[in-house]
Amino acid sequence: ACHFKRMHQNIVDKIEYLNCSREFFTRNFIPGTYHIYDDSLRGYYITLDGLMLLQLGLSLRTMRYYESCIEAFHEAETVQVHSAFRRHQREVHL
Repeated sequence: ACHFKRMHQNIVDKIEYLNCSREFFTRNFIPGTYHIYDDSLRGYYITLDGLMLLQLGLSLRTMRYYESCIEAFHEAETVQVHSAFRRHQREVHL
């Protein structure tokens, strides 16, 4: 929150009211505790994908579209990594 010059509770509220799917939320926002001085505050550990959507603060319809884009990117990335790995294995065995 400090990095973005926002109050901690405002960021937590924004996370809890995101219009993303439950699956996306549980995968990208992990509940945790934030300690400052002698106080313990509710917080979240956030993945890069979660941070991107949090920053965009989109409507429900647009949020679903961005979720599907992120999923498609990760699937394409996985296919590409496996393809490169198989290509490397073939080169090693030649």
